[in-house]
Amino acid sequence: MPAKKKPEAPIGLEVGTDAPNLAVLDETGKTVYLMDLAGEKGLALLFMRSVGWCAFCKKQTRLLGEISEEMREAGWPVAALSYDSAEVLAAFKDQHDLDFPLLSDENSAVIDGYALRNTRVKPDSRSVGVPHPAFVFIGTDGTVKQVLRETNYMKRPQNEDVLAAAQEL
Repeated sequence: MPAKKKPEAPIGLEVGTDAPNLAVLDETGKTVYLMDLAGEKGLALLFMRSVGWCAFCKKQTRLLGEISEEMREAGWPVAALSYDSAEVLAAFKDQHDLDFPLLSDENSAVIDGYALRNTRVKPDSRSVGVPHPAFVFIGTDGTVKQVLRETNYMKRPQNEDVLAAAQEL
């Protein structure tokens, strides 16, 4: 008889739960609280692995620049968070002329606070501390309004889905 697989823990916070308003460093090294970045309706926060080495994250973050103005107009400014250092994020932002904050969570405290840490990485891997790819829409009331997430790092919420969610909220 085959062994039963242990059920996996849910990935990410559920809609309606409180979203931790934690401090992080922006790409300039300045400490900011997540909700300091909120717009009229809240903040759309992209959780990504790394713009230092993950090709999928690099592409998604560059593409996010294509809708960042529309997102702000919809009341949901965007920010992207990874465990990269502020220096890595600053270089990427400058190279790609992005107009939204890139946030450094080097100790993965925010990633853990949002229950998005990918626990399937090997302990000796450079990936320790990375999140599952996700967009979390945090309302101005501090609760999770919508979550778009994937378990496979090669699959990402697409711009049209992110923009549609912002316009519906």
